[in-house]
Amino acid sequence: MDYPKDWESTIGDVKKGQDDLSGHGAIGHQEQGRTVVLHSVAIAPGFQGRGMGGVLMKSYISSIAGSGVADRLALLAHEEKVEWYEKLGFVNFYTRKVKFTAETFSEKLSLILDGFPRLQDIHPFHKDLLNTLYDADHFRIALGQLSTAKHLIEIVSRDYVRLLKYAQSLFQCKQLKRAALGRMATICRRLKDPLLYLDQVRQHLGRLPSIDPNTRTLLICGYPNVGKSSFLKSVTRADVDVQPYAFTTKSLFVGHFDYKYLRFQAIDTPGILDHPLEEMNTIEMQSITAIAHLRSAILYFMDLSEQCGYTVQAQMQLFQSIKPLFANKLVFIVINKIDVTRPEDLDEESQAALQALLKPGDVEMLQLSCTTEEGVQEVKNAACERLIADRVAQKLKSGTNSSGTVGGRLGDVLNRIHVARPMDGVVREAFIPDAVKKMKKYDKMDPERRKLARDLEEENGGAGVFNVDLKDKYLLANDEWKHDKIPEIFDGKNIADFVDPDIEAKLQALEDEEEKLEAEGYYDSDESIEDDEDADIRMKAEIIREKQTLIRNDAKMKKSLKNRAIIPRSSTRKKLSDMDDQLDQLGFDTTSIVSRARSQSRGRTPLRSRTGTEDAMDVDDPAYEAKMRAKSRARSQSNRRDDGVTNETARTKAERAQKLGQRKMNRMARQGEADRHVPAAMPKHLFSGKRGMDPEFTLKMASLPQYKKDFLSTCMSAGILKFGTFTLKSGRESPYFFNAGSFYTASLLRALSTAYARCLLASPAVEFDILFGPAYKGIPLATSTVDKLGELAPERYADLCYSFDRKEVKDHGEGGGIVGAPLKGKRVLIVDDVVTAGTANALR
Repeated sequence: MDYPKDWESTIGDVKKGQDDLSGHGAIGHQEQGRTVVLHSVAIAPGFQGRGMGGVLMKSYISSIAGSGVADRLALLAHEEKVEWYEKLGFVNFYTRKVKFTAETFSEKLSLILDGFPRLQDIHPFHKDLLNTLYDADHFRIALGQLSTAKHLIEIVSRDYVRLLKYAQSLFQCKQLKRAALGRMATICRRLKDPLLYLDQVRQHLGRLPSIDPNTRTLLICGYPNVGKSSFLKSVTRADVDVQPYAFTTKSLFVGHFDYKYLRFQAIDTPGILDHPLEEMNTIEMQSITAIAHLRSAILYFMDLSEQCGYTVQAQMQLFQSIKPLFANKLVFIVINKIDVTRPEDLDEESQAALQALLKPGDVEMLQLSCTTEEGVQEVKNAACERLIADRVAQKLKSGTNSSGTVGGRLGDVLNRIHVARPMDGVVREAFIPDAVKKMKKYDKMDPERRKLARDLEEENGGAGVFNVDLKDKYLLANDEWKHDKIPEIFDGKNIADFVDPDIEAKLQALEDEEEKLEAEGYYDSDESIEDDEDADIRMKAEIIREKQTLIRNDAKMKKSLKNRAIIPRSSTRKKLSDMDDQLDQLGFDTTSIVSRARSQSRGRTPLRSRTGTEDAMDVDDPAYEAKMRAKSRARSQSNRRDDGVTNETARTKAERAQKLGQRKMNRMARQGEADRHVPAAMPKHLFSGKRGMDPEFTLKMASLPQYKKDFLSTCMSAGILKFGTFTLKSGRESPYFFNAGSFYTASLLRALSTAYARCLLASPAVEFDILFGPAYKGIPLATSTVDKLGELAPERYADLCYSFDRKEVKDHGEGGGIVGAPLKGKRVLIVDDVVTAGTANALR
């Protein structure tokens, strides 16, 4: 362990049980004559918290008492031990324990909260299913209790970490840690019931089937024991329990199958009884939730043989009861167990009632028998076909705009998958030319066979020798053209795209067609020429649109003022030119109006003669002269800066806002609001080349006295002297900052007073009788410097006096504003902290 330099320990081997404290603990003490003062105890972090402090203290006291070194022992509670506790890890050790425990609790609770679904973010089907199975209110309350506990644990951790920061001893740290962990454990102990409930919900959620509410779905519903589970087991590989009694299925079961390379899911719902919704239990409500929220094809199963225990009339009545849930869904009435009873075997009244349930294009009846597998695949295929067609129609409808055309992303997909087909309805069979039909079959052993390229290759030397003529089969008007050298690519274009033997004939046909159309008057316009009234209406409409655009732009300009002041309409100047333009746009002649307005207004300069007639003299009419002089004065104009300012308070507020806006420009040395100049961030002449130490700076550092070097190193190691970019009180930037308020320890104060004393001793020309320290920072500087001067030069400064002032003058007792030696008639040296003030009036 590393201890402070002024700590001493004379302990030998110290043990407690199997723990050896030798070299792992120390006592901070000072000897004052025959008195030993114990002020601090330090134990290595690995040996803390097991009563080691008491063992170490007792061992040390017994060793001193036995050696007879001291007459008495004294225990001193010193503030320095708090600092050394921190350095040796006491406070940080217990702070880490509290923080780690709080973070662990918070992390575990967050995982639980994030692991459960948020009811407002999930599909309505899953939301209602959760409400049916677990009660949504109970679920929210349980999650809310966990969230509150997490928040309380974070508050406890924050409070106790703040208390640990100011702990005075190891015992206090341990007790605060114990209290913090106890409060956290108490908070979590109260979560027993919510956690048990949520764990049950978690386990049950894990056993629920995975149901996609957006995929292609066949939903099987009906009375209990009508064959729903048997059908699901027949069309899918779902492991469903099929029994001959009712309510075998008590939850939703899902099976999957493929039809036309598309994935389908079939859902088997529990049986429903025909009674009001409020009387249904949890099992039946699962079926109701699935029917209400899932976009699917409904297969309503019926048992006409009544082996399920319910009559045909009751089954039809249940269909009518839940029919409102079938809105906007495909519905099929599936007659099961046709191997026992078919619809034709019913009486006429039942058949009529059954037919009344059917609607063409809405409700369709299908028949099957799960026992004999008759009609099972037909029912599945019919339901899947209608479901696919309905989903495609819904997508086309959603992607169709108001004009009836499919656009957007759906239109792009349809354009890519569309296959063009002839519209004439003619059946086009494969065409095989007669020459091909009569062509003799190729036989390699026949000497009169037609020769293939492979035969020519063998006759002319085989592979690698024979060069195949790829142009031999070209069909051209002249065979001599086959081997003409024509480039395939020219100027980046494919030559074949621009070659057409019939190009001239096609061009001539197009020109003939155009001439014929022109002769027939095809391109003549049938519309009548626009009359004057229509032209006038069109012009006025353009003017109205232009005016609306101007009004809209003015409104946008007013809205874009942001924080700037708005001049009231009554204070804005109204120009004659604006009135002239507006009346001119309305169609009025403004010549007389403008002339009259100008004749009644007076210009800013006099238009009449200043002295009256040419023959008049200055002394003829002094009153007239004064009147003319008054009229000749330029017309006064109001200050435009006062527009919109109603009173003195508003004027003061506006001036203050102007100064505030100008402050940043003044501080950044900007020429105005438009000055956006950015000087070089890294001047090349300062940052180019090697960035070594400045030789002049190195020479200055080498020439510094040793006491200055020691003082600077002490300040930098203690963090008092910092380098960087700092803004001083005066507003200017400084490359360093010296925080004199950090000299709060004895060692740093001794270093500071030593530097002051050495500086004064190095300047013998400075003579003084009293060292004066201005309140407040100057007081400790003056007193400590006087003490250090008396220690370093007792022959000169043994009786040196000091003095300081009061901020508040004392009006009782002896009174006065000066404490210490009187200043009258003495040479006074002021010691103060002005190293980073940056202002000219720092010294008082």
